[in-house]
Amino acid sequence: MITYDSPIYFIPKDINYKLSPNAVEQIKILLLEKNNVSFEDHDTIQFADVGENFETVSCPFCNVNLMELWLEAIDSCYEEEGFTNLDIITPCCQRKTSLHNLVYNFPQGFYKTMIKIEPEFKHSLTIEQIAIELDQITNTQWRIILPHY
Repeated sequence: MITYDSPIYFIPKDINYKLSPNAVEQIKILLLEKNNVSFEDHDTIQFADVGENFETVSCPFCNVNLMELWLEAIDSCYEEEGFTNLDIITPCCQRKTSLHNLVYNFPQGFYKTMIKIEPEFKHSLTIEQIAIELDQITNTQWRIILPHY
């Protein structure tokens, strides 16, 4: 068994993806430890950050550092009810993308649905194997977020 000492978040690569009740039940069976697993479901877009693990954010097309743009874009995309339009034009390439699709050193991103595994979680599967199983159960891809606070 592998013991995970830090929280692990899984967010779908499709920001608007929502888990069905059937998928939630299948995921609970997969993860076995129901007490250490929780599900978040929001009507508005949320940001899953990595806390102290946040290092850089860069362009998905040319890899230019976009930290300054990111800080401005986060502020402009956030309103009282949460994040709205995440679309941006990269200043380096002048190409359209989303804040969600930027390259984060230590992956993070935006979501409406999140699966959270709390510290002290034990499982026979690696984090990557769990993500693959989630992909199969939900028919969507998941991003692994490893926060450190």
